[in-house]
Amino acid sequence: MEYRYESKKENFENVDSIVFSADITNEEAQIFQLLKEKQGKHLICPEAKVYQDFLKAYSSSSGYHIFNGDLETLAASDVVISFGTYFQGESTESTTTALVQKVLGEKKPKLVYMHPIEDSTLQTSITQFIKYEVGSEEGVAALLAYALLKDKELPKEIEDILEDLDIGYLSAESNVGEEELESMYSLIGSKTTVSLIIGSDLYTHPKAGQIAKLIALLEQYGGLHILCVPPAQNALGVALLCDLDGMAQGRSIIYESCKEGTYINVDKCVHVNDDMKTSDVNGLNSIANTLGLHSKKLIDYSNQLPQ
Repeated sequence: MEYRYESKKENFENVDSIVFSADITNEEAQIFQLLKEKQGKHLICPEAKVYQDFLKAYSSSSGYHIFNGDLETLAASDVVISFGTYFQGESTESTTTALVQKVLGEKKPKLVYMHPIEDSTLQTSITQFIKYEVGSEEGVAALLAYALLKDKELPKEIEDILEDLDIGYLSAESNVGEEELESMYSLIGSKTTVSLIIGSDLYTHPKAGQIAKLIALLEQYGGLHILCVPPAQNALGVALLCDLDGMAQGRSIIYESCKEGTYINVDKCVHVNDDMKTSDVNGLNSIANTLGLHSKKLIDYSNQLPQ
């Protein structure tokens, strides 16, 4: 059975799972995490969950808590590679892709666009379009690692992994020619600053964990600046604040954000939500009060977020 949130304390308390989108604010996410820790609620946000899992796999290989790229580095890049991001298909409400596109439009780096579908919004910006087969993203990630790391000094175990790759097979399966990879490699000089933009197609892939680890090698040994574009406005904030679950359990409630608070953008910066429109938050506030949080407005919880 599902309930829709109606700002009633009793509805919130009598459910096992909270279902919400990745557009909720950091303040709401923090309250939900405390509900999980203190009351055992299951937190369900599919778009943020796949992103969170990808970042965890990425971190386990890179050694970093989160990707190291940002908009400043992107703006300073001579070459930008976009892999698994279809800008034209992103929601018009997403400020994330708008920020990235603005940088690409203003700085005009050499842009290698890797995706199964051409993107008309980038046609005038693309230096090279590498089209691959839908579903072959794991193979493309392996080819990318091979092309960009083959001349680097690598640990023996990484060298062995790259040498064991069947490049001909991967190329045939993904429809990415070896000459295309060479052409991409030729754009990158010894002192070139390179950014790699990663998008939603990779987070939802069945082999997302393996793809994340391959991408992490490019950061760790290839010197690329990786930018993992969040799939929704506050997917990064939710992924960092909440311990998300894969499936709802028992009775669930569908929570709609009141949009009062902050979010974390692709630049890893906290911003006040421009669409803030406070609705009746008494129900969520009353629950927060039982957890030891005492504020009148959700945004007042900002100073209680983890630093």
